[in-house]
Amino acid sequence: RLDGSSHILTLRDVVEDDRGVDALVLEYCEGGDLIRRMVRREQGGPTDEAAAFGIWRQIVDGVTHMHTCGVAHLDLKPQNVLLTNDADVPHVKLCDFSHSYIITAAEPLVPPTQVGAGKYMAPEVALGVRYDGKLADCWSCGVILYTLLTGALPFADADKIGIAEWRRVGWFSPKLTALLESIFVVAVDRRIRATDLLASAWATEQLGAGPSP
Repeated sequence: RLDGSSHILTLRDVVEDDRGVDALVLEYCEGGDLIRRMVRREQGGPTDEAAAFGIWRQIVDGVTHMHTCGVAHLDLKPQNVLLTNDADVPHVKLCDFSHSYIITAAEPLVPPTQVGAGKYMAPEVALGVRYDGKLADCWSCGVILYTLLTGALPFADADKIGIAEWRRVGWFSPKLTALLESIFVVAVDRRIRATDLLASAWATEQLGAGPSP
């Protein structure tokens, strides 16, 4: 299993053009973004869950690494998850840190003006108050997982996001449903943290079923 930092897009260089504007030279990801993997799926099973986990665990590893470094991404969505190749289980790279926030002891909460992620955004981000960026990232990880599995969003509209009323899926395993229920929690003090996602019963079962990507 690779270190979580391997799932963060690498900055190769910063080049100043003739106008004095800095251009970022970034790592190339030939597999495009995660949108390419989103397929509408009304029926599925263990194989689909395992395939989604192979990608999702890399996202969680990258997010956990960022959180360990004191950074909240705040704009986690499929468009900001790049794939370095087009394999069945591609190598994942997180990108676009324009909304990211550096957490400090003096400023542990994100200012209410700092938002991103749109339909992948946790409900507290839209309340106009300071919020825990790490827990907001965790919510976004849950939405990405759901969308990766079904090709659809878990919430019908913003009102449903506000009360965490997500669309249940009949073919999801009980452990997967329990994991999503622990993520889609409005009360942030009861929401699971990203650092605990891979210790969930569903993730533990997936980790025991096959080799690490």
